[in-house]
Amino acid sequence: MQSPHTLNKVVILAGAASALAVVLVVAGLAYIPKTVTVEIGNEGTTPDAALFRPGTVNVQPRTTVIWKNTDASTHTVTSTVPTGVFDSGVMGPREEFEFMFATEGTFDYYCKVHPIMLGKVVVQ
Repeated sequence: MQSPHTLNKVVILAGAASALAVVLVVAGLAYIPKTVTVEIGNEGTTPDAALFRPGTVNVQPRTTVIWKNTDASTHTVTSTVPTGVFDSGVMGPREEFEFMFATEGTFDYYCKVHPIMLGKVVVQ
């Protein structure tokens, strides 16, 4: 059996560890990976009905967005504003592309194969 003095030390250490964990999370020092999925799909039977679902996603900095091509056609995920930030290249059916958004901002994108397909990632 442990002495009351030893038990007090254990309780104090456990409390200190919990408090440190809270401080790290609040300070943003504890990185917990976050992901959001955008589906590339088709609402109809023609390529013109293809879309990003959801069309706009709102995320926090350090979030990874994963685009999954569930359509039978090829697509791209290509940033327009600002340009050149990300480009998936041509993605075939069942392929995925991911990008981690480190900084705040609004990132518009489109599909080079089907330019009417538009999407947006808002990082705040």
